[in-house]
Amino acid sequence: MVLRPLSLFMSVALAASFLLPSCKSGEKTASAPAGKKNVLTEEQRSNLMYNFVNANKEKMLGNDSKAMDLFAQCLKIDPKNDASAYEIAQLYASKKRYADAITFARTANTLNPSNEWYKLLLAELYQRSNKWNEAVGVYEALVKANPSRIDYYYQWAQSLVFAGKPAEAVKVFDKIEAEIGMDRELTIQKERLYLKEGKTDKAAE
Repeated sequence: MVLRPLSLFMSVALAASFLLPSCKSGEKTASAPAGKKNVLTEEQRSNLMYNFVNANKEKMLGNDSKAMDLFAQCLKIDPKNDASAYEIAQLYASKKRYADAITFARTANTLNPSNEWYKLLLAELYQRSNKWNEAVGVYEALVKANPSRIDYYYQWAQSLVFAGKPAEAVKVFDKIEAEIGMDRELTIQKERLYLKEGKTDKAAE
């Protein structure tokens, strides 16, 4: 799970990256979904940056409760601030409060569906909560967006297995073989899945 703390320098840079694109009146914030305006006043932008930077500082210091409150303040100022929703999701995940973490991870992913890190966190939270069908959907989306990431294919296949969909998992393993060639471990996995389906002829192959 992506639970690595940001350095203070990175926190400042990240906060600035969300706020600087909207320095002119009438422009949308960087965290707003495409096509939807989310105009903040100068005071709101200043408060947002202040709270976001300090939230990350408190997170680094291990003051999770203070960090949570400050990230929540960021969302109060700007409900479309996907970065704050993501950070809250990580804080909940670190406490194994997966239901709450999923809520905020979903929000972050909805606000910024092109962010790979948001999807990775959401997918792992689904796995940890045994929500395998949901995990399947997220990993499938990750594979479509990153067709060269073989590790995403493996996670997709694993989720399919736990979701009780061995035939679909085999198809994903076939896709992996098409990319990397024949592999002993892959072959064993496919054999087991065929046996699970009662397809002894395919397993024998």
